[in-house]
Amino acid sequence: MSTTDITITPALGILGTLNLLGAAQGLLLGLALLSANAANKTANRILAALIFSISIIVSGAVLLTSYYVFYFPHLSRLHHPVVFLAGPLLFLYIEMLTSQKKKLEKKDLLHFCRFFSASFIYCPTTCKVAPPNYRC
Repeated sequence: MSTTDITITPALGILGTLNLLGAAQGLLLGLALLSANAANKTANRILAALIFSISIIVSGAVLLTSYYVFYFPHLSRLHHPVVFLAGPLLFLYIEMLTSQKKKLEKKDLLHFCRFFSASFIYCPTTCKVAPPNYRC
């Protein structure tokens, strides 16, 4: 039997580049929303958090599909808990726009239970730091 070396070289194609540009644009839009002096600041903050979370999800997907995950394995699951933020943030944003509420209440934190539990579950793999010379 002979052994075969398999080498996976990371490559960032045109779609990956466009996705990363879109994620960077989302970060800039989120910063603009945070610094805007609008009448409904709470809704703007929730929308900025939603855009930040979507940017993190897109960046994580690009990391996985471009095979850069083999060079940065400790970042492979960083975006997984953030997926559970998009739904509650969208709900709270729509609720702030359609209701008379001006602030979030303590009971609104219950919407983020899945995010907190997923963060707790993924914490052992997300919080460890890879050695500087680590390669898969």
